[in-house]
Amino acid sequence: MSGHLIHRHRHRAVAAGIAVLASATAGGCAAGASGGAGPTGYAAPTSTARAGAVTEPTPNLDLKTLLQQPATAGSAEVGSFVAASGQVWIDFSCVGNGTAKLSYQPVGSLDIPCADGAVNATRNQVAFPAGQVTLKVQTSDTVQWSILIQQ
Repeated sequence: MSGHLIHRHRHRAVAAGIAVLASATAGGCAAGASGGAGPTGYAAPTSTARAGAVTEPTPNLDLKTLLQQPATAGSAEVGSFVAASGQVWIDFSCVGNGTAKLSYQPVGSLDIPCADGAVNATRNQVAFPAGQVTLKVQTSDTVQWSILIQQ
């Protein structure tokens, strides 16, 4: 089986596991997510690849892409999107020393650790209410990242 197919199957297996974990924590926020009594969230690493540059998440063709940002360094206001009420998938990859704070307002935020010399690719499932959402990423200038948001 090619590495590409293995990678896709790993994402599906991780996605299934995240769905189970997220529904088990539906009463509150899971580790790494904030936002008060709002949505639940769960950050799970999907892979750690050795590389000098960040990888861009691959869209799931069964989901609608709400927002996508290719490789970017440092903090940025990524943009806004309209989410339907329900689960939203946030695929985030980063490399560099520091933490990336994903702020999706007015819903909540999520902190993701990044490290030098290794790409940290995470898939995060977050319960969103219907409405307009603005995404900002706050991190140091030495962190390179990319993001894909789907529903």
